[in-house]
Amino acid sequence: MTDIVVHKKDDVYLNIECEAHIAHDLSDFFTFRVPGYKFMPAYRNRAWDGKIRLFNAFGGELYVGLLPYVVEFAERRELTIQSLPSVKTTTIGETREFFDWLDPFVNLKKIYPYDYQVNTVHHGINHKRALMISPTSSGKSLMIYALINWLLERVILGKHESKLPWKQPTPGGKILIIVPTTSLVEQLYKDFEDYSNGSSFCYDSVLTHRIYAGKDKDTDCPVVITTWQSIYKLKKDWFNQFGAVIGDEAHNFKAKSLTSILTKMTKCEYKFGFTGTLDGTQT
Repeated sequence: MTDIVVHKKDDVYLNIECEAHIAHDLSDFFTFRVPGYKFMPAYRNRAWDGKIRLFNAFGGELYVGLLPYVVEFAERRELTIQSLPSVKTTTIGETREFFDWLDPFVNLKKIYPYDYQVNTVHHGINHKRALMISPTSSGKSLMIYALINWLLERVILGKHESKLPWKQPTPGGKILIIVPTTSLVEQLYKDFEDYSNGSSFCYDSVLTHRIYAGKDKDTDCPVVITTWQSIYKLKKDWFNQFGAVIGDEAHNFKAKSLTSILTKMTKCEYKFGFTGTLDGTQT
């Protein structure tokens, strides 16, 4: 008999079946103290113990992105596990060929990606959800540009001989890019245009819609760049149109308003975060 059986509930949560004592150990494994908890009113008023519990031992729910840690938990304790089936992977050579096909330019001059940029995009493609460390001046926007065009070509619009012929994405097939400020919405949009200006690849502006104060939140464009402040109060149905999400400044996504966005995206298979720094905390 298998000790742990993992099912995928949706693109946010897993369902984990196991004996009660294993569920209790899993709960402990995924329980962390919040930094500075002793100074928080809820803790000082004895209404909370200062811990975050990521695994619901009674319902068996756990975030999909934590699956590798469930496997690690099982291996450490020599438990048998029936996990999710593996996905088809892309070779690093295919990723390099895709960058060649993308043919990016900056100020009308052809640019060539660094190895770490190719490796980062390759990692994201193969894992479908990943947190990428991208310090200042590391070419983060180029990596995001490559990821969204990979998804448009190979996943959402389908692979074509011509470069991105326009057609409507399938339901749940759009890409959402979340940034912290209005200026970054415009900067990313201009970067995308610059990368294709002079290139044999044409990233048409009709592919991208921008959302911030005063902008329409509904669009037929397959790529949406938005500030999180513009969308975090929207209902879950609005988020069902997206099959991929990319978050900039991902170290901020611990905030309740930002985690609420991601937990609404139950039909979003691809989830990526970019950040220049991590604070080292477990939560």
